[in-house]
Amino acid sequence: MPALSHNLSCMRSAPAVSYPVGRSFFHVSVAAGVSALGAVVLTAWGVQTGDVRGHVLICAGVWLVCATVGYWGWVNTPCGTLSWDGQVWTWGKAGDVCHVSIELVLDTQSSLLLRLVGEAQRPFWVWPERRAQPLRWLALRRAIYARPTASNSPHLDVLSNRSSSAPP
Repeated sequence: MPALSHNLSCMRSAPAVSYPVGRSFFHVSVAAGVSALGAVVLTAWGVQTGDVRGHVLICAGVWLVCATVGYWGWVNTPCGTLSWDGQVWTWGKAGDVCHVSIELVLDTQSSLLLRLVGEAQRPFWVWPERRAQPLRWLALRRAIYARPTASNSPHLDVLSNRSSSAPP
């Protein structure tokens, strides 16, 4: 048992990894499912009440706006490469690379929702998925869950400030 604790204490940070990020199948599936459920509920409400011009029509308009915004959000999902070099996170997109801090928002084991904040930029959201690079998936998760050390650069992850997080 002492050998195990010694090996863990020697690990300073997670190994370097680069991971491609694009549009998420999980993201679009959830959005489409919620949208379809809303359409079914509106249809059932309209059939049951017989009111297709009053409140149901207004709610259908609101549903259409929400579904359009959801689709627009998925189509405009940032695509690029998320990289960890052992010191800092970077986001690369079309030749432009910037340092980012990350916050893990959702972990479904096969996809992640991350909030990225770049240098002097507003936050943006990305959905890395296992199917993009299955061989690098565990390395990415290890890097996200790794605790930064004091010797790392000032671009420490937001995740490190959390008091508890489950390892992958």
